[in-house]
Order: sequence, then C-alpha cells, then structure tokens
Amino acid sequence: AGNYQKVLENSQIILKKIPNNSFLLNLIGMAYQGLFQYQKSVLFFRDAIRNEKNNKAAMNNLANSLKAIGEYQESEQLYEKILKLDHEYINAYNNFANLKISFNDYEGAILLMEKAINICKEKNKNSLDLMFSLASSYLSINEINKSKDLIQKILKEKSDHVGAHKLYSTIL
Repeated sequence: AGNYQKVLENSQIILKKIPNNSFLLNLIGMAYQGLFQYQKSVLFFRDAIRNEKNNKAAMNNLANSLKAIGEYQESEQLYEKILKLDHEYINAYNNFANLKISFNDYEGAILLMEKAINICKEKNKNSLDLMFSLASSYLSINEINKSKDLIQKILKEKSDHVGAHKLYSTIL
C-alpha cells in the first residue's frame, strides 16, 4: 500500500537468507521505483534478470526504470525482447506504447495498443485503459472519428469514466 521503505527493510532481511531470488530482487527494484530511486531499481532488476534470464516482469520493470532515467534505446530494446518472448504480454505493449508517445510516435504507439486491445478481447480481459490511451493517440494525429468511436465504446462500458468524458468534451 505504498509503504516502500518497509518493503525494502523486510526484503533485505529475506534476501540475506535467500540470495539471488529473482522474485525478491524484482520486488526490491519495484520498491525503489516507488520511491523514484530509478538508478537503484535498475541494479535490482538487472540482478533479477541475471538470476532468471527470461523474467518478463523484471525486464518490463527494468525497461520502465531505464525510460525514467532517459535510457530510451535500451528501454525500447527490452520491450521488444519481452514481446518476442511473449507476444501476449500486455504490460509491455502498454509501456512500449507510452515510450513511443513520449517521442510523438503516435502511429507506432497506436499499433502496439491495437495489438494489446485485440489480445485483451481474445482473453476476455478489460481493455478500457488501453482504449482510452488509443483514443487519445488518435486525437493527437487528428483522427477525430476514430477517437470519438473509441470514447463512445468506453462510455458504453463505463459511463462514469471521467477521462473519457473530458476527452470527449475536447472533441465536441
């Protein structure tokens, strides 16, 4: 519940007893992320991956921390690697799309979000947040009708979606 310092204290104790535990190293990295100590989080995520080569969660978290400290190229490479390992890893699609948006690559972000939304549909998972990001991206490239259609779908599913209402008001 946001008590990252307590997580760090308890995890460090457990880590002494169970060193090289990928799950625990990833957890510590996430606690440092929560404290906005991205350089430290990078160290723990890298350790987690060293101990479990294909730890997608740790790779995704590492990519997010690298993005936060401006290591965009390595961040992008990690997202691509994750998606090669698991073409259905929704978090990587979403985070990779956000990286692309930060560089105004809306077309690239849109492709990633559309893939993620399709995967969510296949797995019967909620995709409202992705749909909202996609609607915003469409609006950014002046695809107003596509944006409007998505917002209407969001509001049909969740009529009190504040973000969708705000976005819709900018279109009208």
